[in-house]
Amino acid sequence: MSIEGLKYTGIGDKNRSYFDKMLYDDKPAEAGDVLRVGLIMDGAAAGAASVTFEEETESVLLGSFFIAPPFRREGLGRELLSRMEDEVALYASGIEAEFTSKSVGMAEFFTQMGYAVSEGYPIYSMKVSDFLGNRRMITFTMKTKSSHDFTPFSGMTSEERYSCYDRLFDEGVFITEDNTDGLLLEYSGIIKGEDGEDICMICRESEDTIILSQLIRFGEGFSTEFTEALLTFYSAIERTEGRYENIAIVMANPKVVGVLPTLLGDKFPHEVTQSYRAVKAL
Repeated sequence: MSIEGLKYTGIGDKNRSYFDKMLYDDKPAEAGDVLRVGLIMDGAAAGAASVTFEEETESVLLGSFFIAPPFRREGLGRELLSRMEDEVALYASGIEAEFTSKSVGMAEFFTQMGYAVSEGYPIYSMKVSDFLGNRRMITFTMKTKSSHDFTPFSGMTSEERYSCYDRLFDEGVFITEDNTDGLLLEYSGIIKGEDGEDICMICRESEDTIILSQLIRFGEGFSTEFTEALLTFYSAIERTEGRYENIAIVMANPKVVGVLPTLLGDKFPHEVTQSYRAVKAL
């Protein structure tokens, strides 16, 4: 240990409450597929990190990584990540992290820690209240069928859902009943496009944010039918207003960058951030 007064601790059901505000995963304290490490500095909770083990890969995902403000710029971030890497190396061959440009300095930090950092997709963020109250969107939904033929995963039988998961696997998206990774079954599902093709909409959640993360046209890669999905997405959020405060739309398709301002207006309050992925072999 290179920092005087610094101690490490595993995080379980007995001490989870001390680190709750630093952990972003929503799995129970005793979950077997999550490893959590905490930092204690001079008797106070100073930081925490957690990783999730995935069945389909030999790498793990860094789901939480937080240093309390009073303890920043003292090297604790490096200490915490190094300790987590040592723990992970006993079980996996690599570690991954995902973050956005809102986390200032994180790209440089992971690079310095020996990670390969690459850009992902832009993310368009907004308030649910602004989205539902947008006049352009309200007019658009009134002039268009409010929701296309949409079957959510929550409305399918187990067999139908398994069949969709198999089709998603063929498109490079790994989802199982035991590995949903924040998947929202009532928001995610199959949209029957106007041309009869199935479009799969994947929605996930992170704290108070609902994320429209993927649109996939089965058999043809990424779907360009964004307006159809946005109408379905709007209707679902409208029915469950109050459940989420924020919306994030992953703009994997460059055409979406132009569609959103057209639908919502150039002056619509929003924020665009860049996503990043950091990977390191252990």
